[in-house]
Amino acid sequence: MTLSLAEFKGRIDAISEAIRSLGGEVQELVIRPPATEQEIERVEHQLGLSLPSSFKQALLHIAGEFSFCWFMPDDYKFPEPYHNIFSGQIHWNLLQLPQIDEGKKGMHRACFPQSRG
Repeated sequence: MTLSLAEFKGRIDAISEAIRSLGGEVQELVIRPPATEQEIERVEHQLGLSLPSSFKQALLHIAGEFSFCWFMPDDYKFPEPYHNIFSGQIHWNLLQLPQIDEGKKGMHRACFPQSRG
């Protein structure tokens, strides 16, 4: 089942309100327009792989770029087993995937110079 953009925004708004009601802060919320099939195909070609279908659905129906970052106050403690959580962040950006992949490959070459992977 694919979530609609309105349902997705509603859930993010509810989460943001819950965070704020506990004294937390939502520092970033970015929801850019959905990606196109052509953008996804171009990135898949650049990467040399197919993106997971569930991620493609999110890109096509929710956002080509999404970012959400939140922090709880220093004195707030979630119940066990979540008591060590004080913040959260989720981010995706279709058009940055090739750049991220190149960074990963560069790090791999630097750390494992004898490897061809």
